[in-house]
Amino acid sequence: GCSEEIISIKTRLLNQIGRSSYISWFRQVEFCKNAQNTLTIKVPTKFMKSYIEQNYLEKIKQIYEKVKSLGEGGIEICCA
Repeated sequence: GCSEEIISIKTRLLNQIGRSSYISWFRQVEFCKNAQNTLTIKVPTKFMKSYIEQNYLEKIKQIYEKVKSLGEGGIEICCA
């Protein structure tokens, strides 16, 4: 299952970018968070990784800064 934090990130992202963009780019994406507060975004292809980095990474960073628990934490995007 998803943590409340992950659900909050997905909901805020959906609200910011709209349903069609969210479905196009994030339907097959998995968000995970590890003990070091790193948010990992697993994508199915290198093209999606590149596109998300170029078009949505800043938005995701801003959202993550607002919802994450205290402490440092970065974001990484990897191909599943």
